[in-house]
Amino acid sequence: MLHGFPNQINTFSKVAKAVKVFRHAQHIQLNLKSDSSIGELLLKEEIIGYRDKKLTIEEYLQKQREKKASNRSYEASARGIRELLVHLKFLEHKNGQYFCTEYINFELFDFKKNLVSDVHKKNWKKILSNISLGEFGFHPYKVLLKLVEKNPGLNRKFSCLCLETIDDSEEELSRVCDLIKKAEEIYKNHSKKRKLEEIIAELVNDSPNNINNAIKILPSFAEQAGDIVIEKNNKLFLKEKNHQTTNKESAKLFLKNQKKSSRKVSANEIANAGTLYNEGDIDYVIMDENHAENMRETLSLRADRLKRHNIIVKIIAKILENKGFTLYESPYDCLARRENDAIIFEVKSLNGYMGDEVSQVRAALAQLKYYEEFSDLQGAKKVTLVAVFEVKISEEHENWLSKHGIKCHTHNDLDEMFAN
Repeated sequence: MLHGFPNQINTFSKVAKAVKVFRHAQHIQLNLKSDSSIGELLLKEEIIGYRDKKLTIEEYLQKQREKKASNRSYEASARGIRELLVHLKFLEHKNGQYFCTEYINFELFDFKKNLVSDVHKKNWKKILSNISLGEFGFHPYKVLLKLVEKNPGLNRKFSCLCLETIDDSEEELSRVCDLIKKAEEIYKNHSKKRKLEEIIAELVNDSPNNINNAIKILPSFAEQAGDIVIEKNNKLFLKEKNHQTTNKESAKLFLKNQKKSSRKVSANEIANAGTLYNEGDIDYVIMDENHAENMRETLSLRADRLKRHNIIVKIIAKILENKGFTLYESPYDCLARRENDAIIFEVKSLNGYMGDEVSQVRAALAQLKYYEEFSDLQGAKKVTLVAVFEVKISEEHENWLSKHGIKCHTHNDLDEMFAN
């Protein structure tokens, strides 16, 4: 049976945010054992979420407070995250209370640049290697790396077995490797094609659900720390000099990591930077294409470029949401998914100068074709690329983009696009 390991969050950025929450909670003398207090802080920092996005956080909390404590989902999430931070040694449990440790001051993530630097990776490698579980204090992260070393291209489903060992011995490692071989043989020869997690669960006396939960965290951490590479079909390799990837594979890996930062959003949530506006202000803020010739003179009177850009994204998102699309943002301006269709939108503001139009048209082409080639669009069979400009661009540029499979629109003619 697998040793339990919390699976609420699997990105360094969210763990780093959670560390900040607990450090702040201790500073203001909150009880770190309080699932309610900690859970509310984690919600407000968007480390954990909730399903009904029509509710504000306060409205959601009010509804949750009416339930029994055992039925409040955010409190359960708080317990899991606290347990994770104990395993990572950011917290320690003494005399029935929780306290922050010296690890709490480690540099973990660059929030300004939204990345994990080499210094951060070094700190994370130390933290992850020190995770210990079980009666004999085995180290699951080290076991994971050894399993991948001995089984290059390891199916991610088998990564759960790093939580199955008793100790760090070679005998235990060999036993787990034998389990992998046995599971592969059963999977290959079974006439009814059972799911791999069902076979693994049977071999280790656990449930398929626990198997699937167990593969979420440590492989993701190992990839972010730069210790392993997770390639297509969820194959795991050590990230070594003798493990070479092509430029295309490297780009896919980069976009795959970018995809992890993508989030499912509503039309109200997408592109919120600098867009605090009332719907009645949209026509004032967005430049009417019929008055493009006056754009240079009126530019200084308009909202800044980012605000204009993001309001257009919101207009697009509202149309898409009303038509039943599921929306995502980052690294795209907007990715819309519905059934087998995917539409990637790139929005470009303009300042009225032809030089700026040239630059924005080139950028739109490069970004859209790059996302089409390298991003994971979740199995979409039909992908449409759309460049949306603040005002109508020149016919030559529109034809050039069309030749490369990109549809051109302004925010005013998107309904026409869907009608066609």
